[in-house]
Amino acid sequence: MSKLYALIGRTSKKPFILILIAMLMVFNVLMNLPGLPSSTPSMQKISPTFMPFDLQAKGYNVESFTTDLDKLGTRGRSIYKNFMLCDIFFPAIYAFTFSSLIFLVFCNRKNWLKWLFLIPLLTGLLDYIENIFIALSFSGYPSSSQLYVSLASLATQTKMLFNALLILSLLLTLFTWMATLFKKK
Repeated sequence: MSKLYALIGRTSKKPFILILIAMLMVFNVLMNLPGLPSSTPSMQKISPTFMPFDLQAKGYNVESFTTDLDKLGTRGRSIYKNFMLCDIFFPAIYAFTFSSLIFLVFCNRKNWLKWLFLIPLLTGLLDYIENIFIALSFSGYPSSSQLYVSLASLATQTKMLFNALLILSLLLTLFTWMATLFKKK
């Protein structure tokens, strides 16, 4: 745990955080800008109701997984593969960005708040577990494994719960940081 604490201590330096934020913005563009061959809107142009599996908070099963990939067609599945390639880097980027920001605000506290930086890291880890099972399920398409799809869905639902905790921890961090700024004035 001390090695992890030291690593986040190094990534929480302002220049490094700015690099992480820039990378986070680049990957958000790659994954969300219409017309790019790796974006959700590009997939939704082919199949308007499609939502990437890692954003389906209620989960999915083999039938819905296969149906969604069928609706995407060859072109849409190719875009989804590009999306998944971006998603190899995205969890690490957001996990370290948000952990570093939280650590920067709370590292000098003597209470439980200094450990909030673990929430983004755990969320990122869950995201990687989810991505592995989505990739395994995708590789088996059109005969995706029930087990892999079920594990991917469970990982997605768990990650979504951690995303809620992540948002709450970021809001707490923002309010604490703002309160600190007002105290200094």
